[in-house]
Amino acid sequence: MNTEGVNARIRVRPLRFGFVLNPNDRKTLRRVIEANTCLWGGLFNFIIPLFRRTPKRYRAQYLPGPTNKQLMDGLVEAFEPDFLVEMQPGLASGITFPAKRVIGIDELFRRDEHGRGGFGLTAESGAR
Repeated sequence: MNTEGVNARIRVRPLRFGFVLNPNDRKTLRRVIEANTCLWGGLFNFIIPLFRRTPKRYRAQYLPGPTNKQLMDGLVEAFEPDFLVEMQPGLASGITFPAKRVIGIDELFRRDEHGRGGFGLTAESGAR
């Protein structure tokens, strides 16, 4: 097979994470903000506040507004995360999202024996 003249262009973007948390838990919110300060593209990750019921501010004056499930699913659809990060186990269970792409906060920063993370690409120096 002749590969002369074949060019490929690869674009790399940061992974998008959606952090699912209880909106009244300030300590957890602070941890999410701290985590995003050390993630590439952390500024563009988003927080999904898991409300018990839809807040009044999301309802029209004379209409019932979205259900809580519709609100959570709408946030996920709008932001299109690669992974949901549960700040407590089970928080994302009511959100329509592939279960294999739901991780815990500790999993996000776990390293293997070579110091590599489990999500995204590593930045290694030197040619192979």
